[in-house]
Amino acid sequence: MIIRPLTIIIRQLISYILRWAQDNHYYTMIPDIVPPTATLLFILESPHKEELQHGYPASGRTGREMSKIILGRTDIPLSLIIKCPCISSCLNTFNMNHAGIMNISTSPLQESCYSGQFSNRKPLNMNALNYVRKDLQKVYRTNRKTFLDPQHESAQNQIFLDFQKRLDYVINKNNISKIVPCGHFASYFFNLYCNESTSMANITIINNVPHPAVTGGGWSNLPSTIAASLQALHLP
Repeated sequence: MIIRPLTIIIRQLISYILRWAQDNHYYTMIPDIVPPTATLLFILESPHKEELQHGYPASGRTGREMSKIILGRTDIPLSLIIKCPCISSCLNTFNMNHAGIMNISTSPLQESCYSGQFSNRKPLNMNALNYVRKDLQKVYRTNRKTFLDPQHESAQNQIFLDFQKRLDYVINKNNISKIVPCGHFASYFFNLYCNESTSMANITIINNVPHPAVTGGGWSNLPSTIAASLQALHLP
């Protein structure tokens, strides 16, 4: 008589925890890749479907574009070389253990990612998160620091606070000397971080770098000066 109600309570508790995690953006987290030896940090937007499948950031087209420019390879994403240092020896390429990759959001912000096997992982505030991703440029082009809709403002704060906590940890733990925010989205949130941080004085920022795989541009159409700066990053 006691076991059955207890089982029901446990199931309900698990359901509430999963619902809380989903609502608070922790349900499909893709962890950052920042080895202890990292002094260089790439900051990207958010995972996509390939990242959900592989479980680490920039494991798809974005990572391959990064590898193409920095290492001159198109067969393997840069993130895998960072994640598994032994691969660089096997492929006779540069060791990238001085680099790390993190996303502003550890969960996908595009609704299209949550299909098929991932359809049950969509955050409850997906519409607000998707709005933040798509219409962020409209916000800072009009010099507004906040979204007009409270739900959108809440979604931005949710993303930022998690990013701030993770970047604080990386900067305090690693000897980061150079940061490369990639794309408007990453630059926007990184600038928010810089406005509140006191730990950026000795860190070099490489600005005006587009997202590696943005449609119609990316790292395949870089100005020569930016391309040269990125190509030099294969060295510690």
